Amino acid sequence: APGFLAQCEQHFGTKDLYAILGCESSASPAQLKKAYYKKSLELHPDTNRVDEKANATAKFQVLSKAYSLLGDEEKRRIYDESGEVDDDSGVELAEEFQRWEDYWRLLFPRVTTQRYNEFKASYIGSEKETADVKKAYLEFDGDMDKVLESVLFADYPDEDRIAGIIRKLIDSGEVPAFEAFTAEPAAKKARRKRAYERERREFDKANAEEKRRNGKGIVGLEDEAEEENGLAKAIQLNMRQRAGAMESLIDSLAAKYGGS
Repeated sequence: APGFLAQCEQHFGTKDLYAILGCESSASPAQLKKAYYKKSLELHPDTNRVDEKANATAKFQVLSKAYSLLGDEEKRRIYDESGEVDDDSGVELAEEFQRWEDYWRLLFPRVTTQRYNEFKASYIGSEKETADVKKAYLEFDGDMDKVLESVLFADYPDEDRIAGIIRKLIDSGEVPAFEAFTAEPAAKKARRKRAYERERREFDKANAEEKRRNGKGIVGLEDEAEEENGLAKAIQLNMRQRAGAMESLIDSLAAKYGGS
Protein backbone atom coordinates (compact mmCIF):
# COMPACT_ATOMS: atom_id res chain seq x y z
CA ALA A 1 0.00 0.00 0.00
CA PRO A 2 1.16 3.59 -0.52
CA GLY A 3 2.31 5.52 2.55
CA PHE A 4 -0.36 6.79 4.91
CA LEU A 5 0.02 10.49 4.08
CA ALA A 6 -0.15 9.59 0.38
CA GLN A 7 -3.43 7.78 1.09
CA CYS A 8 -4.68 10.91 2.88
CA GLU A 9 -3.90 12.94 -0.23
CA GLN A 10 -5.53 10.33 -2.46
CA HIS A 11 -8.80 10.03 -0.56
CA PHE A 12 -9.21 13.49 1.00
CA GLY A 13 -7.10 15.74 -1.23
CA THR A 14 -4.90 16.81 1.69
CA LYS A 15 -2.21 15.53 4.04
CA ASP A 16 -3.51 17.74 6.86
CA LEU A 17 -4.90 15.30 9.43
CA TYR A 18 -6.84 18.05 11.19
CA ALA A 19 -8.53 19.04 7.92
CA ILE A 20 -9.45 15.39 7.33
CA LEU A 21 -11.12 15.26 10.74
CA GLY A 22 -12.72 18.66 10.18
CA CYS A 23 -11.28 20.38 13.24
CA GLU A 24 -8.68 22.99 14.22
CA SER A 25 -5.11 22.03 15.09
CA SER A 26 -5.78 23.55 18.52
CA ALA A 27 -8.62 21.07 19.17
CA SER A 28 -8.75 19.47 22.61
CA PRO A 29 -8.80 15.65 22.88
CA ALA A 30 -12.58 15.78 23.46
CA GLN A 31 -13.07 18.01 20.40
CA LEU A 32 -10.93 15.64 18.32
CA LYS A 33 -13.03 12.68 19.39
CA LYS A 34 -16.29 14.49 18.61
CA ALA A 35 -14.96 15.53 15.18
CA TYR A 36 -13.93 11.94 14.45
CA TYR A 37 -17.34 10.64 15.50
CA LYS A 38 -19.18 13.11 13.29
CA LYS A 39 -16.99 12.42 10.26
CA SER A 40 -17.05 8.66 10.83
CA LEU A 41 -20.85 8.61 10.77
CA GLU A 42 -20.77 10.38 7.41
CA LEU A 43 -18.24 7.92 6.01
CA HIS A 44 -19.21 4.66 7.69
CA PRO A 45 -19.93 2.12 4.92
CA ASP A 46 -23.29 1.22 6.45
CA THR A 47 -24.59 4.77 5.97
CA ASN A 48 -23.62 4.93 2.29
CA ARG A 49 -25.38 3.55 -0.75
CA VAL A 50 -24.16 0.28 -2.20
CA ASP A 51 -22.51 1.99 -5.18
CA GLU A 52 -20.56 4.33 -2.89
CA LYS A 53 -19.50 1.78 -0.27
CA ALA A 54 -16.00 1.00 -1.57
CA ASN A 55 -14.96 4.65 -1.54
CA ALA A 56 -16.60 5.24 1.85
CA THR A 57 -14.88 2.16 3.30
CA ALA A 58 -11.44 3.39 2.22
CA LYS A 59 -12.10 6.87 3.58
CA PHE A 60 -13.42 5.46 6.86
CA GLN A 61 -10.21 3.50 7.40
CA VAL A 62 -7.91 6.41 6.53
CA LEU A 63 -9.97 8.71 8.77
CA SER A 64 -9.75 6.21 11.64
CA LYS A 65 -5.97 5.98 11.38
CA ALA A 66 -5.74 9.79 11.25
CA TYR A 67 -7.66 9.96 14.52
CA SER A 68 -5.63 7.18 16.11
CA LEU A 69 -2.45 9.18 15.40
CA LEU A 70 -3.79 12.51 16.66
CA GLY A 71 -5.45 10.78 19.60
CA ASP A 72 -2.02 9.65 20.86
CA GLU A 73 -0.34 12.55 22.68
CA GLU A 74 3.22 11.70 21.63
CA LYS A 75 2.33 10.93 18.00
CA ARG A 76 0.33 14.16 17.81
CA ARG A 77 3.31 16.15 19.13
CA ILE A 78 5.57 14.66 16.44
CA TYR A 79 3.01 15.47 13.74
CA ASP A 80 2.47 19.03 15.00
CA GLU A 81 6.21 19.72 15.08
CA SER A 82 7.23 18.08 11.81
CA GLY A 83 4.17 17.45 9.67
CA GLU A 84 5.29 13.82 9.59
CA VAL A 85 3.58 10.85 11.17
CA ASP A 86 5.14 8.36 13.54
CA ASP A 87 3.82 5.46 11.46
CA ASP A 88 3.56 6.23 7.74
CA SER A 89 2.72 2.69 6.68
CA GLY A 90 -0.43 2.83 4.61
CA VAL A 91 -3.71 1.26 5.60
CA GLU A 92 -4.17 -2.15 3.96
CA LEU A 93 -7.62 -1.24 2.73
CA ALA A 94 -8.78 -4.73 1.80
CA GLU A 95 -7.62 -6.46 4.98
CA GLU A 96 -7.96 -3.92 7.77
CA PHE A 97 -11.59 -2.80 7.72
CA GLN A 98 -12.63 -5.02 10.64
CA ARG A 99 -9.74 -3.73 12.73
CA TRP A 100 -10.84 -0.11 12.29
CA GLU A 101 -14.50 -1.05 12.71
CA ASP A 102 -13.62 -2.69 16.06
CA TYR A 103 -11.59 0.39 17.03
CA TRP A 104 -14.63 2.60 16.30
CA ARG A 105 -16.90 0.35 18.37
CA LEU A 106 -14.51 0.52 21.31
CA LEU A 107 -14.51 4.32 21.25
CA PHE A 108 -18.22 4.91 20.95
CA PRO A 109 -21.33 3.31 22.43
CA ARG A 110 -23.58 1.64 19.93
CA VAL A 111 -26.20 4.09 18.76
CA THR A 112 -28.96 1.55 18.36
CA THR A 113 -32.29 1.91 16.65
CA GLN A 114 -33.85 2.36 20.07
CA ARG A 115 -31.59 5.34 20.80
CA TYR A 116 -32.24 6.76 17.35
CA ASN A 117 -36.00 6.46 17.85
CA GLU A 118 -35.75 7.98 21.33
CA PHE A 119 -33.84 10.88 19.86
CA LYS A 120 -36.46 11.27 17.12
CA ALA A 121 -39.32 11.15 19.65
CA SER A 122 -37.66 13.79 21.83
CA TYR A 123 -37.10 16.07 18.82
CA ILE A 124 -40.54 15.97 17.19
CA GLY A 125 -42.79 18.55 18.83
CA SER A 126 -39.89 20.09 20.75
CA GLU A 127 -38.78 23.73 20.94
CA LYS A 128 -35.71 22.68 18.95
CA GLU A 129 -37.89 21.45 16.09
CA THR A 130 -39.90 24.69 16.10
CA ALA A 131 -36.66 26.70 16.06
CA ASP A 132 -35.32 24.61 13.16
CA VAL A 133 -38.57 25.02 11.20
CA LYS A 134 -38.50 28.78 11.81
CA LYS A 135 -34.88 29.02 10.68
CA ALA A 136 -35.52 27.01 7.49
CA TYR A 137 -38.72 28.95 6.70
CA LEU A 138 -36.88 32.27 6.95
CA GLU A 139 -33.77 31.04 5.15
CA PHE A 140 -35.74 29.74 2.16
CA ASP A 141 -38.45 32.44 2.07
CA GLY A 142 -41.21 29.93 2.73
CA ASP A 143 -40.27 27.38 0.05
CA MET A 144 -41.70 24.15 1.48
CA ASP A 145 -39.52 21.96 -0.77
CA LYS A 146 -36.42 23.40 0.89
CA VAL A 147 -37.95 23.50 4.39
CA LEU A 148 -38.78 19.79 4.30
CA GLU A 149 -35.30 18.96 2.97
CA SER A 150 -33.66 20.88 5.82
CA VAL A 151 -35.63 19.95 8.93
CA LEU A 152 -34.78 16.72 10.74
CA PHE A 153 -37.19 13.81 10.25
CA ALA A 154 -39.43 15.95 8.00
CA ASP A 155 -40.76 14.31 4.86
CA TYR A 156 -43.95 14.39 2.85
CA PRO A 157 -46.05 12.57 5.52
CA ASP A 158 -44.98 15.27 8.04
CA GLU A 159 -45.92 18.15 5.77
CA ASP A 160 -49.21 19.12 7.40
CA ARG A 161 -47.64 19.11 10.86
CA ILE A 162 -44.69 21.27 9.72
CA ALA A 163 -47.09 23.64 7.92
CA GLY A 164 -49.08 23.90 11.16
CA ILE A 165 -45.94 24.99 13.04
CA ILE A 166 -45.30 27.65 10.38
CA ARG A 167 -48.89 28.95 10.53
CA LYS A 168 -48.59 29.38 14.30
CA LEU A 169 -45.33 31.30 13.81
CA ILE A 170 -47.07 33.54 11.24
CA ASP A 171 -50.10 34.08 13.50
CA SER A 172 -47.86 35.07 16.40
CA GLY A 173 -45.96 37.54 14.23
CA GLU A 174 -42.65 35.70 14.60
CA VAL A 175 -42.23 35.24 10.85
CA PRO A 176 -43.65 37.00 7.78
CA ALA A 177 -46.30 35.32 5.63
CA PHE A 178 -44.19 34.50 2.58
CA GLU A 179 -46.27 34.06 -0.56
CA ALA A 180 -44.29 30.92 -1.47
CA PHE A 181 -45.91 29.34 1.59
CA THR A 182 -49.34 30.98 1.77
CA ALA A 183 -50.08 30.67 -1.96
CA GLU A 184 -48.17 27.52 -2.83
CA PRO A 185 -49.60 25.91 -6.00
CA ALA A 186 -51.30 22.55 -5.45
CA ALA A 187 -49.19 21.13 -8.29
CA LYS A 188 -46.00 21.78 -6.30
CA LYS A 189 -47.31 19.84 -3.33
CA ALA A 190 -48.39 17.03 -5.67
CA ARG A 191 -44.84 16.88 -7.09
CA ARG A 192 -43.47 16.45 -3.56
CA LYS A 193 -45.86 13.56 -2.99
CA ARG A 194 -44.82 11.87 -6.24
CA ALA A 195 -41.12 12.38 -5.45
CA TYR A 196 -41.60 10.87 -1.98
CA GLU A 197 -43.46 7.86 -3.35
CA ARG A 198 -40.80 7.34 -6.02
CA GLU A 199 -38.03 7.52 -3.41
CA ARG A 200 -39.85 4.97 -1.25
CA ARG A 201 -40.22 2.60 -4.21
CA GLU A 202 -36.52 2.93 -5.05
CA PHE A 203 -35.56 2.29 -1.45
CA ASP A 204 -37.87 -0.72 -1.16
CA LYS A 205 -36.39 -2.12 -4.38
CA ALA A 206 -32.81 -1.62 -3.12
CA ASN A 207 -33.79 -3.16 0.22
CA ALA A 208 -35.25 -6.24 -1.49
CA GLU A 209 -32.11 -6.58 -3.63
CA GLU A 210 -29.87 -6.36 -0.55
CA LYS A 211 -32.02 -8.99 1.15
CA ARG A 212 -31.68 -11.35 -1.81
CA ARG A 213 -27.90 -10.95 -1.75
CA ASN A 214 -27.14 -11.40 1.93
CA GLY A 215 -30.35 -12.41 3.65
CA LYS A 216 -30.65 -9.06 5.41
CA GLY A 217 -32.19 -5.91 4.03
CA ILE A 218 -30.84 -2.39 4.30
CA VAL A 219 -33.41 -1.80 7.00
CA GLY A 220 -32.49 -5.08 8.64
CA LEU A 221 -34.74 -4.69 11.68
CA GLU A 222 -36.78 -7.86 11.33
CA ASP A 223 -35.46 -9.28 14.58
CA GLU A 224 -34.12 -7.84 17.79
CA ALA A 225 -30.55 -8.92 17.11
CA GLU A 226 -30.47 -6.56 14.17
CA GLU A 227 -31.29 -3.61 16.44
CA GLU A 228 -27.58 -3.27 17.16
CA ASN A 229 -26.94 -2.08 13.61
CA GLY A 230 -29.94 0.19 13.59
CA LEU A 231 -28.43 3.66 13.42
CA ALA A 232 -26.93 3.39 9.97
CA LYS A 233 -29.95 1.65 8.56
CA ALA A 234 -32.39 4.13 10.07
CA ILE A 235 -30.34 6.96 8.64
CA GLN A 236 -30.44 5.33 5.22
CA LEU A 237 -34.19 4.91 5.38
CA ASN A 238 -34.96 8.44 6.54
CA MET A 239 -32.17 10.60 5.18
CA ARG A 240 -30.75 9.09 2.02
CA GLN A 241 -31.19 11.99 -0.34
CA ARG A 242 -31.42 14.92 2.05
CA ALA A 243 -27.97 16.29 2.77
CA GLY A 244 -29.02 19.23 4.96
CA ALA A 245 -31.07 17.15 7.36
CA MET A 246 -28.44 14.39 7.32
CA GLU A 247 -25.74 16.82 8.41
CA SER A 248 -27.98 18.20 11.15
CA LEU A 249 -28.72 14.68 12.41
CA ILE A 250 -25.03 13.80 12.50
CA ASP A 251 -24.26 17.02 14.38
CA SER A 252 -26.91 16.15 16.96
CA LEU A 253 -25.73 12.55 17.40
CA ALA A 254 -22.11 13.70 17.67
CA ALA A 255 -23.07 16.15 20.40
CA LYS A 256 -24.93 13.42 22.30
CA TYR A 257 -22.70 10.38 21.83
CA GLY A 258 -19.34 11.62 20.55
CA GLY A 259 -18.02 13.33 23.66
CA SER A 260 -15.18 12.20 25.84
